[in-house]
Amino acid sequence: MTVILRAIALFLLGAATVYAIERWTLHPLRCTHTASTGAAVLEHGNPADYRTRRTAHQLRIDLEDCRCVSPPNVGIPMTRAAVAEVDGNRVAAIAEYQNALRIDRRPEIYFQLGLLQHETGNDHDAMNNLVRACAFNPALLADIPDEALRINIQRRVRGEYGEDWIRKNR
Repeated sequence: MTVILRAIALFLLGAATVYAIERWTLHPLRCTHTASTGAAVLEHGNPADYRTRRTAHQLRIDLEDCRCVSPPNVGIPMTRAAVAEVDGNRVAAIAEYQNALRIDRRPEIYFQLGLLQHETGNDHDAMNNLVRACAFNPALLADIPDEALRINIQRRVRGEYGEDWIRKNR
C-alpha cells in the first residue's frame, strides 16, 4: 500500500514540476523570443507589404496568450502595439503602449505613444508624451515627421528644461 501511495505522490510531484517549468520558465521564454524576433521583422518590414501584414497577423495570434507572462516583459506589449499599428488599429496600439508604460518607462514608448496620439487627434496627450520622450532622449526630435509638431516639442522641452537642454544632451 505504501508503495502505491509513494508512486502516486511521485507522479503528482513530477506533474507539478513539469507544469511549473512550463508555466514559469518555458512559456515566458517562448513569448519573449516571439516578441523580440517579431519586433525585428516588423521594424525592417514595410507595413504596406503583404508579407509584413501576414507576419503581423501571425504575431498577434502567437502573442495572444502572452499577456500574463510573469515577470512582465515590456517587449511583449511593445510588439503587440507594433502589430496593431501594422493592422491599422491605432486605438489598440495606444492601449498596448500604455500597458508597456506600466512595466517600464522608456523614451521610445513615450515617443511612439505620442506619435499615435497625434495621429488620432489627441494632441494634448501627444504633446505631453513627446515632450517627455524628447526630454529623456533629445535625439528623438529628429524622428518627428511633422515639422510644426517638432518645433512645438522643441519649444516646450526648452521651456521646461532650459534653453540649452537639447544641445547639452545630444
